[in-house]
Amino acid sequence: MKNISRRSFVGMAAAATTLALPMPWVSAQGAFDAPAKLKVGIVPYISSGPFMVAQAKGYFKKLNLEVESEIFQDGGLAIPSLVGGALDVIVSTCNAGLFNTIAKGAQFRLFTDRGRESVGMGSQAMMVNKELYEQGFTDVSGYKLMKGKKIGISVRGSISQLLHTKALQRAGLTPEDCEWQWGVDTKSAPTLLAANQIGLANIPIPLSHAVEAKGAGKIATWSDDIMPDVQLAGWAAKETFLTEQRSVAVRYAMVHLQSVRDFVDAATNGNPEIVKIIAEATRLPAEVIETARPRWTGYALDGLPNEASVMEQAKFWTDAGMVTRMLDASEIINTDIVKEAAQRLSDANPFI
Repeated sequence: MKNISRRSFVGMAAAATTLALPMPWVSAQGAFDAPAKLKVGIVPYISSGPFMVAQAKGYFKKLNLEVESEIFQDGGLAIPSLVGGALDVIVSTCNAGLFNTIAKGAQFRLFTDRGRESVGMGSQAMMVNKELYEQGFTDVSGYKLMKGKKIGISVRGSISQLLHTKALQRAGLTPEDCEWQWGVDTKSAPTLLAANQIGLANIPIPLSHAVEAKGAGKIATWSDDIMPDVQLAGWAAKETFLTEQRSVAVRYAMVHLQSVRDFVDAATNGNPEIVKIIAEATRLPAEVIETARPRWTGYALDGLPNEASVMEQAKFWTDAGMVTRMLDASEIINTDIVKEAAQRLSDANPFI
């Protein structure tokens, strides 16, 4: 057998890789690093840590991206700005509204993971009042005690409604076995729990720790106990942006992947620099951010959305009559961008 030199082998491998790549990568290669501006819709919570890290560490600038951000209290509120063209990329929460907007013809896709409830990293605390906790609601099986009780919840079609419904079903109950008190947000929930006016509410970290410390409620279980790896949100963009500005989208995904690595490592092992960045961006004390570890929200290191979870949620809301038709995965998710971003980082990581 003829020996092949290392140089020849590398050249052949590079050629083979190039031939195997999608044509958009090849055609956009020359202008890949061209300066670009984009507007991004974010939420002001710990779960936005990777974006905060990317901004603080200059990752966007390293790839010639100038990013302007707009803050929304909920990712769902940013969808009209995306559809209308005011924003290029947004955090899009997985909820009935997302799926129904796409079902009605909006041409945008989730192109990277933007948070999931990984085991041990779930950020949504299921808090109960003192009475229910003393009766034994100390883990997910405690949902059996919710018959005839009130669940405080913000809006219909939310991830909170999905989580509570799934937990009730596991406990042998149905949503109709409980009373749902709508319009209960994270500001009013602690007061209602303390007064025993509701039995259960979903309160995210780090507020849940503060609520428990004040004696207003008890953390009974977590979102990842109910639905491990449930997809919370994705970075979303219009199909025209992903196609016509592919290099910008890929670079954005590259930044995301690198900052996710930093974020997940810090959440797991600790990192004072990352804690300080998140604390300053969220305007929370560093000790609060540190105490919340590792439940900062999980992320996929490969950037791929959990398609099975997304489709399970789409079916749930369609069956509930809140989405006009069942969607195909290709109508919701585009994985080409993040796969190219991951390959580019593997070939030559500009951040290290």
